[in-house]
Amino acid sequence: MDDSHLYLEATHLVSRGWTRNLVERFLGQPDRWLPVNHWANYQGKRAYFLERVQQVEASESFREAFERSLRKGRRVSREQLAEFLRGREANQDAVNRWRTSLTDDDKHAGGRRPEQGGGGLRRGPAARIQDSA
Repeated sequence: MDDSHLYLEATHLVSRGWTRNLVERFLGQPDRWLPVNHWANYQGKRAYFLERVQQVEASESFREAFERSLRKGRRVSREQLAEFLRGREANQDAVNRWRTSLTDDDKHAGGRRPEQGGGGLRRGPAARIQDSA
């Protein structure tokens, strides 16, 4: 089953209002590297699991850091801010729709979230935020 729609590339995070500093602080390492068709890019594109991004965006610490980034000289118009929020809402329920679409065979084949792969769940900043809630 293709789960690529459950990952956001770094460029998608920017369209949701994220800065490089916010990504580094709240998400850290990507959950997946997507291939690119360019000989000079050996690593690929950084991609982050949508649910993890949403958990971080819902946290108070992220909201405070996001608002602080807006006050610190980022030139963001009201229209851009509204576009950031629309971008966040656009795929709000994608993970739940994906989970309910899994068949019993899919669930028994591992029952793992996409970012778990074969090696277990990576415990990053979003997990710490969720654990503290």
